[in-house]
Amino acid sequence: VAALEAFAAAQGLRFEILLEVDCGHHRTGVDTADPAAVQLAGSIHASPHLDFAGILTHAGQSYRCGSRAGADEVARRERDVMVAFAGRLRAAGIPVGEVSIGSTPTVTAAEDLAGVTEVRPGNYLFFDAFQAAIGSCRLDEVAFSVLATVLGAYPERRELVVNAGALALSKDPGPIHVDPSCGFGVVVDPGDQHPIAGLRVVSLSQEHGVLHSDRPLGHRWQPGTRVRILPNHSCLAAACFDRLHVARGNEIIDEWRP
Repeated sequence: VAALEAFAAAQGLRFEILLEVDCGHHRTGVDTADPAAVQLAGSIHASPHLDFAGILTHAGQSYRCGSRAGADEVARRERDVMVAFAGRLRAAGIPVGEVSIGSTPTVTAAEDLAGVTEVRPGNYLFFDAFQAAIGSCRLDEVAFSVLATVLGAYPERRELVVNAGALALSKDPGPIHVDPSCGFGVVVDPGDQHPIAGLRVVSLSQEHGVLHSDRPLGHRWQPGTRVRILPNHSCLAAACFDRLHVARGNEIIDEWRP
């Protein structure tokens, strides 16, 4: 706060400040049980160079849930911690404009957001294999995928090599607390997005992915065959590309350059 005040005063600026709250993720944010949290909000509110805009949190612990019901419990705590803290601040004479929450599992599971003014779930734009595994969505609702090409087929070891490695899928290990052998994404049919039974992405190098089949590879799998992979983490995978092809059904209708 002191550093922000000094910079704002020197530059003739004002900053709107949101105070981050730890609602159970234990990564960053103030502990609402600590009186210093209220004191910190009060010092921001009293500053001549800062505007106290409100509070925000991220219930990242929801990613450790194994079901939508578990995420609903985390969502209730996320809301309750924030609404209660906002009430304490207001009782202390500190106006709270924004009460902002955000995680894809909790926002998709939440049934009551009374007292919340804003939600910031980023992953829900696309969803991914992880979200499907923990019940945030169905697999056919995942909107982001990587279209890969088979470069080599090795029936004797039941393996395919594709041109999608860590720089296309990321090395996010995925929902290993739900399925320890989930691999680095879900392999689906390019046309209908149905999972291809028995095929898993078992390893990634920089530019290549190895797919292993738990059954004999048929004649379908030849170099040049296309597969679609739903990554474990669409946020990371999308960041690997400078453009995204937007499809409606099997028709490409737009190109996004993030």
